[in-house]
Amino acid sequence: MSEVQKCRECGGDNLLWTQCNSNKTDVAEGRLRTHEITCSFVLGCEDCSETIAVISADKFIANYGTAQSELAALREELGQVKRTAMTEILALNSTLNNQAKELAAAEQRNAELSELLGEVLSEVPHGWGESFTDSELAESIRQAIKPTESGASE
Repeated sequence: MSEVQKCRECGGDNLLWTQCNSNKTDVAEGRLRTHEITCSFVLGCEDCSETIAVISADKFIANYGTAQSELAALREELGQVKRTAMTEILALNSTLNNQAKELAAAEQRNAELSELLGEVLSEVPHGWGESFTDSELAESIRQAIKPTESGASE
């Protein structure tokens, strides 16, 4: 049974399956036995009443069973994808937490070194202060505490 998406008559997509029973003998209504009645499923367009497909109940049920099996397989696959995604998300979250801790430690180190540099500069006699501020040692200390994009030392 092919998947019909639209009505071939009006192009509408408002399609509906209905069931109908029919008498396959000349026996009068009311005297029928179950083997004298056939069940069919009809796919029709709700917009223009066009009959698109008529199939036996046996074929309908076989197709339904196949569709249910495919749906179960897709649900299992989706479950596996979700589990994999959750595992990866948890791993990334752990990595981000570790990086956040490292960044906090680097920011703390940067603050401590900046404070230390301030103390060193305040201890240097005024006659040396300006020359020390511009010295290679002071520049080396500044480079050691040079902030990264986040504000922390590397």
